[in-house]
Amino acid sequence: MFRLAVESCGGLVHRGHANVLVPGSVDVIGGCQSDSTAAQAGGPLGPGYRQNGAMDAGLTALLGAAVGSLATLGSAMVTGRVAARSQFAQWRRQHRRDAYANYLAAVYDRDVALDAVRDTLRGDRPDLREVDERMERFDAQVRSVHRAAEFVILEGPQSVAEALYCAVHASDDLAEVMRRMARDAHAGDTSRKAADTALVAEREHLLYQAVKGLRAAAADVLGDSRIRVS
Repeated sequence: MFRLAVESCGGLVHRGHANVLVPGSVDVIGGCQSDSTAAQAGGPLGPGYRQNGAMDAGLTALLGAAVGSLATLGSAMVTGRVAARSQFAQWRRQHRRDAYANYLAAVYDRDVALDAVRDTLRGDRPDLREVDERMERFDAQVRSVHRAAEFVILEGPQSVAEALYCAVHASDDLAEVMRRMARDAHAGDTSRKAADTALVAEREHLLYQAVKGLRAAAADVLGDSRIRVS
């Protein structure tokens, strides 16, 4: 029976009854490694298996971290885009609201100036200086309305712009009658005064309806039921 034994720093080879000193680092009995030597060498599959397993584990961890980072980045990008769109929508809504509100405020100031002119022209012999002063104030308010209308047109949308055009035309028609009444007062012509007074009331009602339609269109765009339509 053949038996070979090697110690850690050198050993004896037993061949029969002869002892031979052989250098080596493992114990071999019957041509196979002992369990203790295999464990020191890296397991039953050898040192390469342990090393490759460690590399595979490290690579898996690295890939997992990379996938997690990409998922986080993608989620952040989507969230950022949604937030940017929301902020832009809020910015657009606020600008539109300001434009609509400024126009309606200008219309109100114009109406106040109109009432003042009409009150002055109501008498048989109106004060012409007062008529001119109030007509000048009325014309200034009309220009303010036109300037405010430009911002409404720029902000849109088309539905509000179309409602605005109706209000602008109604306002211009009313202003035309008021200017004619002022000219007739300077000329001392009262032949059209009764008809023009009735026409002013009619066109003022049309203007009111047009502004009402504009408020409704603005409330629909802004989604704000608090805007007074009636």
